[in-house]
Amino acid sequence: MDLQEASEVASHLLLKNFASLGITVVDADVVSRTVVEPGMPALKEIESHFGSEII
Repeated sequence: MDLQEASEVASHLLLKNFASLGITVVDADVVSRTVVEPGMPALKEIESHFGSEII
């Protein structure tokens, strides 16, 4: 198991533990990917600021 995989496993276990305690967990990785999907306002803002060549 490499460092990234170990980190993902640890994160998963931590999130699962928090959820079992009734603590709301927000996965910022999922949120950040969602807000920059095609057609989303955030993606349009990024494109207008940095240019279409980075998209």
